Order: sequence, then C-alpha cells, then structure tokens
Amino acid sequence: MKLQRIFMLGLIATSMALITSCSDGEDGADGLDGATGPAGAVGPAGAAGADGTDGVDGTNGVDGADGTDGADGNANVRRVIFDTSNLGQQAGPIYSIDDENTDLLLTQEVLETHTLLLYAVIPGSSTYVPLPGTYRNGLNDQIWGVHFGIGAINIRDVTGQGWPPFFDEVHLILIEQSSVTDTSDNGQQAKSQVDVIKSLKAANVDVNNYHEVVEYFNID
Repeated sequence: MKLQRIFMLGLIATSMALITSCSDGEDGADGLDGATGPAGAVGPAGAAGADGTDGVDGTNGVDGADGTDGADGNANVRRVIFDTSNLGQQAGPIYSIDDENTDLLLTQEVLETHTLLLYAVIPGSSTYVPLPGTYRNGLNDQIWGVHFGIGAINIRDVTGQGWPPFFDEVHLILIEQSSVTDTSDNGQQAKSQVDVIKSLKAANVDVNNYHEVVEYFNID
C-alpha cells in the first residue's frame, strides 16, 4: 500500500510538470498588414433632402432721377415735304406741285386761316431757298414766284431758266394764324399772314431763314 501511494504521488507530480510545461509563452510580434482588398460596390443613392427655406428678398434699389422733359412742339404748325426731283420734267415756266397731299392740305379753309412758308431744298446741304425769292444759280440770279391755290402749289420761273435739277425737295410750313400772338397789337391773336410775319419779326425770326423758323416753332 505504501508503495502504491508513492506511485500515485509520482503520477501527480509528473502531471503537474506536464501541465506547467504546456502553458502559453509570451505573444510574438505582430505580422505585416495584408494587402488592401478591392473596393466594394457603390451603394444606392440616398433619398433627396428637403428643400431649404427661401432667403429674404433684397431691398429695392433707389429709383433713378427723372429725365429732362423734351421741348414742347406746336400742334398748330406743320411741315410737309414734297419730292420735286422730277419737277423739271414739266414744261414751265410754271411748275405745279399737285398730288394727294396738296389736295388734302390746301383747302379753302386752310388758305384763309394759315400762313404758308415755302422753301426749295438742296438735300444734304444747308441751302434752303425761300419761295418766292431769288437764288443765285451760277452767274445768274433765278427769280421765283409762288401762288397757293386750292389743292396745288404753283411755282413760277420768272427768269425762264427752268427748274434746277438739284432742288430735290420743297418744304411747306403751315402756321395757323390764331396760334400766333401778334406782339405788335397788344398781344392779340394774329388774324392774317401780315400779322404772323410782323409777330415773327418782333421775335427776331427771319421768315426767309428756314432754320430760324423751324427752331422757333420746335418743328422736328
């Protein structure tokens, strides 16, 4: 029995030695990281977010300054332009401007209530020849007379030289006499062509000067 006990104790000691010899040692150093794996598939798009709140409206800018008013025109003064480039084809010595415009403009009433000023024009130049009047054509003076009839303007070549081919236009200005103040008669309305001419002369407007007349009446 004693021997058997000693044997059992030896087995226990041997087992303990084996257990002690099989316990874990210290951890070894970490190994190198492995290669990066391939990227995963793209996931589905997320739902759209809610709209943001609208911003506050900006402040209105300051209004710009008003422009300057244009000069007032004169509704009682008119200008009509006639094409006279073919007027020289008439036999003369009287050259008539007679078309639908003159038929409408030159009525008996207009002839009685308006002052009519006529100017021959060289287009592209500043030459406006008052008619009736005299024009220096080369070395000779050419004298013109004018008669305003119902529906027609008759221009007479007094010196018999014919209608100049460079007079391509004739401008007619119609001035309603009642719209003009006769400054020579205590500020009364003009009643005749004579009154209109006197009033313009008192305003330092030369009726033989087309530019002065147009400027005075603000004719565009």
